[in-house]
Order: sequence, then C-alpha cells, then structure tokens
Amino acid sequence: LPSLWDCSSLAAWYSAFSLRSPWDLASAIAASKIHVPVIHIEAGLRSFNKKMPEEINRILTDRVSNILLCPTEKAIDNLKSEGYKNFTEKRFFNVGDIMYEGALYYKKLSKKPSFVTNDHPFILATIHRAETTDSLAKLTDVIEALNEIHNEKNVIVPIHPRTRNIILN
Repeated sequence: LPSLWDCSSLAAWYSAFSLRSPWDLASAIAASKIHVPVIHIEAGLRSFNKKMPEEINRILTDRVSNILLCPTEKAIDNLKSEGYKNFTEKRFFNVGDIMYEGALYYKKLSKKPSFVTNDHPFILATIHRAETTDSLAKLTDVIEALNEIHNEKNVIVPIHPRTRNIILN
C-alpha cells in the first residue's frame, strides 16, 4: 500500500458509514499536515446538528481540504457563510450530487416488489440514527407510529444491523 508520503493528493469522500470512523478524518488531517492536497467530495453538506458524529467530521474535513467538490449550490452557500469565500487557498466547485445520480442509475436497475402496486401506496422507513436507536423509548415510539401508519398504508422497513440488534436484545 502506498503511504501518504507517496501521494500527490488525497480524495476524501465520506459516506454516512465511513464518517463514523475516526480514521477517515485522521487521514485528511494527516495529509494536510504533510502538505498533501486534500480533495473533499460532497463538501459543504451540513445537517446543522453537531451531535451527529459525521457533522463534526464534515466540518473539519472541509477545513483541511484544498479543493472542495460540492454537490449543490446550497453546499457552496454553506461554505461561503462559514467564511470560505475569504480563503484564497481553498477552491470550491459545484460538481453535482453523486448520491442523487447513483439513485437515478440504480432506479433503472431496480425491480418493484410484487406486493407493491399503484393501488397500494407504501412508506419506506429506515431506522438507524443513533439518536433513535440508542433510546429504547424513542425506538419504541417510532415502531408504534409505523404500526399505526400501517393501518392505512404498507410500511417497508429494511432493518439496519444496529436496529436489528437492539430489537433482538
């Protein structure tokens, strides 16, 4: 494996999964410390919830990045409001939303389940945020609400491993 010393640049693309890993942010910080340019893909995204681990990582990664590839004009506006327009060494660009483009691509490849029809609308719910799953009371409230919605519409809930483990335990 090449070391950071051998890299001409480091591309940091943090999904919701990898943002939980301290190694991802650490690699961006380490690269910036040894003057390896950092390119942040999906820069400028904000939830404005600093209790979310990935929010802190997004902000810090943007700060140490040299090139900020933003998915939307809103992401660029977020960076400008944080003072990035005054940073001459940082460049940011709206390059489009790769997550949206991925969803469009896979939509073409997906197949509708046989139990889903136009006559029977459905709700798709994911339950995986730590704020919900770490509290049994909150998780119970969400499940009860989905059961109530199920009286009128189908509810599809792909179970995240974190949620499954809490339900089973």
